[in-house]
Amino acid sequence: MGTGELRGKIERLRKKMYTEYAKNPTGKEVLNVSQQLDRVLNEYRSLPKEANPHH
Repeated sequence: MGTGELRGKIERLRKKMYTEYAKNPTGKEVLNVSQQLDRVLNEYRSLPKEANPHH
């Protein structure tokens, strides 16, 4: 997955996490989305510096 795709996925998951939190702050879906976001952020951080200028 490329840098732009990862950034888009990060933004979508971040917004989804906020939406789920607004519905139910202690709900399981908040945790699920947060874990998905963590995995994508880790993938983004692991990209070579040339591909990830924000690294």
